[in-house]
Amino acid sequence: MGEPGFPSVWPIIETARLRLRPPSLDDAQGVQRFCNDPEVSRNAETIPLPYTVEHATEWIGLVLEEFEKGVGVGMLIEERASGEVIGDSCLKYDATHGRAEVGFVLGRDYRGNGYATEAARAMIGLAFGTLGVRKVMAVAFADNLASRRVLERCGMTLEASLRGHSMREGEPADDVMYGLLRREYDGGIRQ
Repeated sequence: MGEPGFPSVWPIIETARLRLRPPSLDDAQGVQRFCNDPEVSRNAETIPLPYTVEHATEWIGLVLEEFEKGVGVGMLIEERASGEVIGDSCLKYDATHGRAEVGFVLGRDYRGNGYATEAARAMIGLAFGTLGVRKVMAVAFADNLASRRVLERCGMTLEASLRGHSMREGEPADDVMYGLLRREYDGGIRQ
């Protein structure tokens, strides 16, 4: 493994049950399928409803552009057994401050199986390993208990409650911020 930093080639990550890989424009229908869900839209600031193939194409273009600029790594989550695209996970990379923000979306039919935790752990490993960050953070709506449990299972610590921080369905919504420092990750909080 070379020096930590933003990868020149898009990584592909294999876990026990998942494959995290870069998106292509051919994936637009798969992205549309798992994002066109009222619960996904309600729990993600930037996913409109209805979520169209055009929205998915725009998102894929943005992910490709962020990778090219060295500021983001967006991956589609595939279930290895079926080859089905079931969600996505992204890292927003801030080289100046040595940190990355992790996020994830999982299709309705695949929730409750530990897939989000497995994908988030893989992305956290990418952040600390390949990118060499000193901190990984995540922000979720305060009432999104499923995402909060995923972050906690990944060893992240609740650091802040942000009252009225975001807008959701035209109303102010509370967010929570979680963090994981390299020393905690290196000290064994990997499972």
